[in-house]
Amino acid sequence: MSKSNRALDMQQDNVAIMPFLYTYLFSHMWDDFEVVEDTERQFKGIDVIVHHEKCDDNVDVKSQASAKYINNPVPTFVLECLFTNQAKKEQLGWWLDENLLTDSYLCVWVHAAKTNSRGLIDSPEDIIDVEVMLVDKPPLQEHIESKGYTHEVLLNRARWMRKIGIHAQASVIDEQSDDEMWLTYSPQLAEKPVNLVIKKQVLKKFATRHARVTKSGVFDVVNDVM
Repeated sequence: MSKSNRALDMQQDNVAIMPFLYTYLFSHMWDDFEVVEDTERQFKGIDVIVHHEKCDDNVDVKSQASAKYINNPVPTFVLECLFTNQAKKEQLGWWLDENLLTDSYLCVWVHAAKTNSRGLIDSPEDIIDVEVMLVDKPPLQEHIESKGYTHEVLLNRARWMRKIGIHAQASVIDEQSDDEMWLTYSPQLAEKPVNLVIKKQVLKKFATRHARVTKSGVFDVVNDVM
């Protein structure tokens, strides 16, 4: 079984990806924003608060920061449904956790970065090129539910997959998968996660901003070839 990657990925987000975005993206995207630093609000699904005239927008930054995806981004994104936490207890992932206060997701793909011997990023200065997509949660959730993936269905299917795949050695794909999205169970990982994988082109339909970010500037994506 592979060691836990979840804590390592979160640490890399804090050490490299969030500082890079803070320096090179946020001020270009929003006029008035607050980067959340206290863990209490972060655990509520808030990494950035964008202040508008009538209301605030709680943004949760989600990156595909695992070593296998850095410099090798895939045209999908993972919505976390269910996993085993450090106490060996079942825990709802951020997509199914209804206690979170997230309004939008900032999805991040790392296209180019200098990495260490483990394939990870040590510093924000090592990042060369990332792709970001700011996605509104409510319409995305409505679309996913229209495909039959309601909260109840996802939770029940996730638990069923973990039960029937208890002795599996590699990832299992739900037999009821859709051409836009599908559930996967990864028993080889310590967290034994079940995730909803969704195509990037589907996310783009609900994105209010889609851009590439480098140290030389932020460039809106018009024609996405990936």
